[in-house]
Amino acid sequence: MEIDASVVINEVEKRGQLFDTSYSQYYDRNVKKLWEKCTFTPPKQCQDIIPNWGQLSSEEKTKYGSAARKKRKYIYFDRLPFLELFAKILGIESSIPGEPHLPDDSSTPGPNTTPPTPASSTKIKAMVDKDILAALQMSHCPLAANIVLCHKELSKLNYKDGHIEDLQEQKRRLSQEIRSLRYQLDNSKSRNPHLNFVYRDPENNFNRASVKGLVCRLVKVKQPHTARALEVAAGGKLYNVIVDTEVTSKKLLKKGQLQRRTTIIPLNKISGHSMNQNTIRTAEQLVGKDNVQPALSLIEYDRELRPAMEWIFGQVFICRDMATARKVTFHERIMKKHVILNLHWLL
Repeated sequence: MEIDASVVINEVEKRGQLFDTSYSQYYDRNVKKLWEKCTFTPPKQCQDIIPNWGQLSSEEKTKYGSAARKKRKYIYFDRLPFLELFAKILGIESSIPGEPHLPDDSSTPGPNTTPPTPASSTKIKAMVDKDILAALQMSHCPLAANIVLCHKELSKLNYKDGHIEDLQEQKRRLSQEIRSLRYQLDNSKSRNPHLNFVYRDPENNFNRASVKGLVCRLVKVKQPHTARALEVAAGGKLYNVIVDTEVTSKKLLKKGQLQRRTTIIPLNKISGHSMNQNTIRTAEQLVGKDNVQPALSLIEYDRELRPAMEWIFGQVFICRDMATARKVTFHERIMKKHVILNLHWLL
């Protein structure tokens, strides 16, 4: 029986699952059922077009077997250009000049065979050259467009060998720095226990957000060189605890198991006042704006804490030197407390 190989090749080319390893169905034995969907003219059964090896006569087995071992160009090699593209991508070399080397049936993976692991992006980028990309763009393979797109995206990454290792080393150094800073923080807390407010919940489901914390932990100094002067201006109030209401303060004092004597400032009961703007302008006109500043203007804090901050810092000036402080402190239209910036004196 004569087999029209050209017809068979045309049918195979339409079904990439039979030869393209990028298809997940390629490793499924059931994919052989695709042969049943092949159409031929005149109509023939699959076994009539490609007979089973066991059904061949001894002469036919000798003919096909011995021919397969000869190093010569396959008679239908020119009709198989669609396989050449995948041979290039997979790096398959021909055992005969001008003929691709394809694995025999004995090496075909079974249904339980694990598909090959995809190559890394760097390796794929090296394998796919301009000629192959051009061939992919002209190919009818359904995955060709995806391959070209992935290659273009990989080229945009600008990845350099060793970059991941550099990031890992940077992560290691930063982790060491974090551990060192945490160690310093713990040491600072142990040396300055007054900077920590420790208490137990006075009742079940106690809302800890109602306890704002120590004053010194709730302010941020705008200019570091004024920190010492602001500390003097606040005095012992710097270590008071701010809470939302007097109810919370009573609960903490009775059942909070406080470790030391603590003064609590309830925001709903405290009444603070900021310095009058006329007083500030008078002081600035008297000694210059750069030589005197309200203490309240040198710190940052949450808006809800304003009553407490005005009560602590609202009536104090920070002066540059002794001469400035004397002029401002005893002026009949000012008469406010002052802290000398460099000497840290409260007048």
